[in-house]
Amino acid sequence: MASDLAKPASLSFDCVEAGLIESQRLKLEDRDDLFDKMTGWYYGSGRGMMLGDDTRGIYLTAKKNLICEVEDFVPASAREQIRGSEEERTSQCVRQLSLLRSAMRADFEVFGKPWGREINDRDREFILESGARPSRLMRTRPARLRERLREVRHPPRQPAGR
Repeated sequence: MASDLAKPASLSFDCVEAGLIESQRLKLEDRDDLFDKMTGWYYGSGRGMMLGDDTRGIYLTAKKNLICEVEDFVPASAREQIRGSEEERTSQCVRQLSLLRSAMRADFEVFGKPWGREINDRDREFILESGARPSRLMRTRPARLRERLREVRHPPRQPAGR
């Protein structure tokens, strides 16, 4: 069972194996290949079922952004920037996959900072347009500990008869 819990993290390794690094320009066929690998990961062994709602939204949006037309890219504010620039599209996709990895880690309460830089306005816009909550990825360790302590001191009440 413990190995099953670690499987969502394997997606980040698959991205690294695909050669997805910020300094590399991904061509459409590279993005297609990564899209297919992500789809295989999601459906293989039911791994996608382990994603939380916020993480699933980020996953689906980041995956779609690999192959979609510029007019459908999320966030909308990045569309002009990526139009005609594979380097910029690669940079945006790498960042979004980093945010996805952070969201996956948050599902298992393994928190850390997203790769590269702190979350900025474009990251927040991407997360919101994915249907997720940015606060989920931006909690500090003290804030998480306070939240956990609150849960321990005041557990959710179960309805009578359960």
